Amino acid sequence: MRKPRHPPLGPRIGRAHARVKLCPYGIAKSAAPLWLSGQVFLATLLLGMPALAAPTVMIERCHDGDTCRTRSGETIRLACIDAPDLSGPPEERSLAEASRDYLQELVVGHEVMIRRIGQDRYGRAIAEIYLWPLNIGEEMVASGHARILEQQASQCPWALL
Repeated sequence: MRKPRHPPLGPRIGRAHARVKLCPYGIAKSAAPLWLSGQVFLATLLLGMPALAAPTVMIERCHDGDTCRTRSGETIRLACIDAPDLSGPPEERSLAEASRDYLQELVVGHEVMIRRIGQDRYGRAIAEIYLWPLNIGEEMVASGHARILEQQASQCPWALL
């Protein structure tokens, strides 16, 4: 009588079965690497997105293209960008108003995530603001309403690209 090729509960032999282990009860289990398990994958995904754990604030108004005020009264300056100032030269006034209006369209009345970086000499919080998944500073630069501040670019990973 011929021996069966693969006994149902016996030890597996050969390369085709190298990824299958038998549990004590004889039921085959996959020996998947730990990094493929669902819990580790989910944890890695969440840890890879620090903005999801950031505190949120409600934006009340914007002074210009790079400064906003929250409902709690805190003034926030967007990190790593510079937008035209309303108090600047008269020829830049229309650019400053367009920059402010665009920032207001993006964030005023919305609850946004904030990543505080520090404070400037005027006591304003320097921070990155996210309307997830949109980084507001990066969007202001991409739309042409602001430019990257080279001396602060190291604080914002997107500004180094």
